[in-house]
Amino acid sequence: MDLSSYLLKPVQRISKYGLLLQDMLCECETGAHAGHERLEIQTALNIIQFQLRHGNDLLAMDDIQDCDVNLKEQGQLIRQDEFVLTFRKKKCYRHIFLFQDLILFSKTRRTDVGNDTYIYKQSFKTSDIGMTHNSGDSGLCFEIWFRRRKSQDTYILQAQSREVKENWTRDLERILWEQAVLNREIRMQERVFMGIGHKPFMDIQPSEMAINDRAINCAPTGRGGIPVLRLNSVGSASCTSSSGSQSSSCSGWGSTSSVGHLIGPSGGDVVRYVHGILEEDDLDQESGNQSALALDIGTWDLACQFNNTDHHTELNGTDRLIVRRGQAFTINLYLNSGSYQPGYSQLHITAETGPQPEEQYGTRAVLGLSDEIDDTRWSAAVSSPSGDTVCLSVCAAPDAPIGRYVLTLDGHIQFDFILLFNPWCPRDVVYMDSEEKLAEYVLAQDGIIFRGDVEYPVPLAWYFGQFEEGILDACLRILDMNPKHSRNPGKDCSGRRNVIYVTRVLSAMINSNDRDYGVLEGCWKDTFEGGVSPMSWRGSVQILRTWSSTSCLPVRYGQCWVFAAVACTVSRALGIPCRVVTNFYSAHDTNSNLVIERYLNEKGEIDSSTRDMIWNYHCWVESWMTRPDLPPGFDGWQASDPTPQEKSEGVFCCGPVPLRAIKEGELTFKYDAPFVFAEVNADLVHILKYNDGSTRKIVNEQKVGQKISTKSVGRDAREDITHLYKYPEGSAEERQVFEKANHQSKLHQQQAKPGLQITIKLSTGIRKGCDFDVFAIVTNNTEEDKKCRLVFASRAVSYNGVIGRECGFKDLLNLELAPGGERKVPLRLNYSQYCNNLTEDNLIRLGALLIDSSTKEAVMAMRDIVLDDPEIKIRILGEPKEKRKLAAELTLQNPLPETLQGCCFTIEGANLTGGSSITEKLESPIEPGQEAKVKIYFTPTQSGLCKLVVDFDSDKLGHVRGYKNVIIGK
Repeated sequence: MDLSSYLLKPVQRISKYGLLLQDMLCECETGAHAGHERLEIQTALNIIQFQLRHGNDLLAMDDIQDCDVNLKEQGQLIRQDEFVLTFRKKKCYRHIFLFQDLILFSKTRRTDVGNDTYIYKQSFKTSDIGMTHNSGDSGLCFEIWFRRRKSQDTYILQAQSREVKENWTRDLERILWEQAVLNREIRMQERVFMGIGHKPFMDIQPSEMAINDRAINCAPTGRGGIPVLRLNSVGSASCTSSSGSQSSSCSGWGSTSSVGHLIGPSGGDVVRYVHGILEEDDLDQESGNQSALALDIGTWDLACQFNNTDHHTELNGTDRLIVRRGQAFTINLYLNSGSYQPGYSQLHITAETGPQPEEQYGTRAVLGLSDEIDDTRWSAAVSSPSGDTVCLSVCAAPDAPIGRYVLTLDGHIQFDFILLFNPWCPRDVVYMDSEEKLAEYVLAQDGIIFRGDVEYPVPLAWYFGQFEEGILDACLRILDMNPKHSRNPGKDCSGRRNVIYVTRVLSAMINSNDRDYGVLEGCWKDTFEGGVSPMSWRGSVQILRTWSSTSCLPVRYGQCWVFAAVACTVSRALGIPCRVVTNFYSAHDTNSNLVIERYLNEKGEIDSSTRDMIWNYHCWVESWMTRPDLPPGFDGWQASDPTPQEKSEGVFCCGPVPLRAIKEGELTFKYDAPFVFAEVNADLVHILKYNDGSTRKIVNEQKVGQKISTKSVGRDAREDITHLYKYPEGSAEERQVFEKANHQSKLHQQQAKPGLQITIKLSTGIRKGCDFDVFAIVTNNTEEDKKCRLVFASRAVSYNGVIGRECGFKDLLNLELAPGGERKVPLRLNYSQYCNNLTEDNLIRLGALLIDSSTKEAVMAMRDIVLDDPEIKIRILGEPKEKRKLAAELTLQNPLPETLQGCCFTIEGANLTGGSSITEKLESPIEPGQEAKVKIYFTPTQSGLCKLVVDFDSDKLGHVRGYKNVIIGK
């Protein structure tokens, strides 16, 4: 072999040297006397591994093409790897090279012979960049951003493995720290050369030759006329994440660069000019001038993990600062020089929210350092000062506007944070003094909504998901998209200090009837063209993400429980305690007369021309707050309704109104008390139109506002809260309320017992897919024979009271009843007749009308049937532990006498399915009586009690729901 071949041999064997050293390290003894030997072998192994990687890096560098940068002048090549690069919502693959002074982006191109070359795309000086260690939840992403560019110029780099990501962030952090130290040394040298440092040249004495006036004007200005210092940071100070539309200030480190503009404290402090840059002059402690000592802040840590946990926002993530008003949060400041001097050191702090921050509107706060935190207003204080570390505590006023904030320190250090309502703070108007209730009404990401019928409330599990990724940003965007913000953003942002105002905005913005970029579009038709059935939603997360990702186009479609559930999610995300309630037999009074009139003909058919309706059930939300705008005694739960029914102040919204105002008949109290009062107290009047044109009032015992329900605290059981809305029926207190509300129909209502009575009874075992009987029980309470006409009808009905097609009918013209006699009249309902008439609500309305042939008096009974869906059996396979893959075995038996096609199961759950739904389709049809069975795999992300929400869908059996509580261990 020639000389070059011999010289190449050691290089070719580097990888084998590494394997040899690894074997030696394994064989090396582990005793104390062998520690030095192991250390030497490990050091040799590290050198070999570095040289092997470095050699590959240099070979790759030689393959960079079309590069106009002199790479030999960029320092040592440290790393090179392939990444998925995200920039301004666009993704691509880039091969990235990290030099000591440069980061270079290239595109990999394979040659005809199979070798990789790298086409140069762009490069940036490492002195111009900052880094955020973590982006998103995958653990594979980090961010690179620029202080000298627009805030949206942020690059998200997704590594192929955690090891690659950690190696890159570690090396980048080292480079940025080294540059920060270098900048500091340069700055100190400049001070020495200018003769203004307080360490060197201390023996210089004052003289007439000394330069006494070195002040110059500062021209470049930032917000509010304050000169702004642009920063290079490791971690985050005021970085804006480009992922989604989400702005984030991340936990990490920040370091000031020597390039920028600084402003000194007020009072004419001397500034100096260095290389075209204005800097605040040092105040020489030795000279005795200690009246306003500025802190020389070099780096800082937002302590997001600590602060978010302390403020009950850690479930939103800890990659940015999210805090609550009326409670202090902590920022750790690390000084370049000097130390904090109590009584002398000063820090000028501003907190601003909205596009037009002003102090008079509460959207801008200016504060300095106090001796201690004052939780009644914006305040700041230094706690536990230690050398070059300053622990700064900042507290937002308990009535500060919620939203996105920018906090500025000394006019040049800025970072973002989000401020929320604080139900843990006694000074906040949303304060709730029960930890158990806070866990239920603020922190719980799932719950139960009641549907069905007053005789048969059906629990529906719902996934609120207020802490899932992107949901808080969507909620804040809802506030920004509301028309009041567009018309007057300053006034709107100021109004966000008021929970009443925010709740009213949410009530209007959850629906889109005002064409105002609202979240949901309602649909109460038989078909849902251009969207999906409201029954298909299992939670709020997909709805809010869809709305936010489609330029705020309304999501199609929603009905009352969906509107209420989304409003509950948004309220809880913003820090407002909230719950969904259901009012059975809920009145929709359009003419405000507290009377719902229904006209029937002699066949029992209802005239549908009136807009007044009785909904089988209706859902809205209650929010917890004080009401300083009302007389004392009306704090607590306030009802608001985001379902678009009637306009309030020109907008489709309703509330908030105190529950006590409804109970006491205080209909002049804000907001929309008459409408909510009617929903639970209106009088239902049925009027019979005879064939000859005459009319007569029908005796009917159906009552409005029954079994007002919500989920119990800490349990899935139904809690009846009717007593919070109304006094017991027939009580003296109820009559006083009706007098105050001028409810004339109720006041003049006759309670006389009719001579004829009718009720409706059901047979047992009623379920979807079977034939069954229902019965009209007719009783003659008089002492004479009666000949009557009985009309017994059944029709499909939607939950909002819209009558559908007939399911069964019987008309007995000559029903004879002896004095005191009783008749039981059956009506058969066959699946073959009702199967194609049912809506997704699975409701059939039964009506029995009894007319006395001699007196023309009429009595009526009405009852709704909920046809039970089959049960979904749910088994969890495996040990439920955090980060451990589990399987849900789902089984459903086909109860119908016909085959099911297009069957699929879908699961979803907070902290179970990663913020999205998982669907498994069945390949074969399910015959009558046959079981549909699947296994769906999921990985829990957090320990605790979780709800797995399950949905089954097919062509003939749609949206069968079930859920299972799962306790996830650590």
